Amino acid sequence: MEFSYLLSYIGGSITFIIVTFCGEFLFSLNYKRKDKFVLRYSLSLLITLSLSVALTIPYYIVDVIYKEIVWSNIVVIVLYLSMFTLTVIANKLCYDESFTSCLLSGLAGYASQHIFYGTYSIINIATNLENTIYGLFHFSDINLVFVCSNFLCMLIQLAIASIVLTLCYFLVARKTNKISPVGFVQKNVCFITGSTIMIVLIFNAFCDVFASSNIATSIFGKLLLVVCCIFILVFYYNMLEAGSYKNDLDIVNNLNQSERRHFEKLKKDMELISIKCHDIKHYIAMAGENGGVNVSELNELVNIYELTIKTGNEIIDTLIADRSLYCSAHNIKLTVIADASQLDFISASDMCSLFGNMLENAIEAVDKVKDESKRIININIRPVAGQVFFCMENSYAEKPKMDNGMPVSSKGDKQHHGFGMKSIKLIADKYQGSFSCSIDNGVFRINILFPLNKKMTT
Repeated sequence: MEFSYLLSYIGGSITFIIVTFCGEFLFSLNYKRKDKFVLRYSLSLLITLSLSVALTIPYYIVDVIYKEIVWSNIVVIVLYLSMFTLTVIANKLCYDESFTSCLLSGLAGYASQHIFYGTYSIINIATNLENTIYGLFHFSDINLVFVCSNFLCMLIQLAIASIVLTLCYFLVARKTNKISPVGFVQKNVCFITGSTIMIVLIFNAFCDVFASSNIATSIFGKLLLVVCCIFILVFYYNMLEAGSYKNDLDIVNNLNQSERRHFEKLKKDMELISIKCHDIKHYIAMAGENGGVNVSELNELVNIYELTIKTGNEIIDTLIADRSLYCSAHNIKLTVIADASQLDFISASDMCSLFGNMLENAIEAVDKVKDESKRIININIRPVAGQVFFCMENSYAEKPKMDNGMPVSSKGDKQHHGFGMKSIKLIADKYQGSFSCSIDNGVFRINILFPLNKKMTT
């Protein structure tokens, strides 16, 4: 009989490891995997299971053989914290991510496991499930009855775990997996780690104390455990989203500063070019008076290098003038119809990033178009009923893939590309503008509608 009890304890540990592993896996689907991932994962699971079984034996000895209640509670806490630690280490061995990221996905898996555990406990307490299963077997050998009953209970547990993990995936994990793992502030990691472990330990202890004396209280305790673990997953998602947003914002701000410095240099260069063009046109006029020079042809060539676009916004004028040189050299037809005189509420660095990224993205897309008649970029900026309409259109060779209304970067490194479009969206949001992208008849279009006389958000 004692061996049968030992198998029951080991079965509980195995179930814990399997469910926690599965939960962690669901929250790590976007993690970068190390070489030979399947082999690493299989060996990690096997080693973790083996060590967990070994760790379960001292708990069984203290709890069943010596019946030391105080020491039993201490040992079980150490046991499950050790098993959780093993799953986090296994994560780190399988994924090429920071220990922090592996710890957070481990906590998400740990919380998911306890949602399953609380759900199963409620069902078991309310329906007397395990005793009912024990009553299904009528073998003469009591050990065989115990083994068969525990095996059937484990199968039911895994079935319930599958349902719980499926719900956790579709309600939370699927959303978190769309967010790239980023670095987190240490205090936040410590907070969610400590909170998760303390909540689980407190509620488990609460339920153990009242389980034998008050069934309703025990069910209530398990229900609170489930609810708290659900809140932990929601908090995990919100923290991940906030961390990702802050990370993106920091990168975009750094890019903005770099683009601002680039613009200042570009502005000086274009001013010098404009001065030289003015001087050259003066000499052309003088040469034309003496005859033998095609003045109109030379003026046309010089005008390419002169700041001829006047939109009412110095930054837009300079950026258009600069990129016009590239467009002219690469047979890209750039059409500008713009009144940007009312965009002065946008800071210089934000305007550099906003318009610069829009124009660079458009040129990059048009560069891939082989048909010269379709190498087109159209810019339209105009005031409309207390707002400023900002539109840029460009042709493309390959239809952009869209995700939640945003084009997906086609470049290999997803984590470090696509910030140009993120920057555009963040700046539009900053000034309470409405941002949208669309694809229509071979044309990719970005539309931004800025309200006038609105304070920017921070």
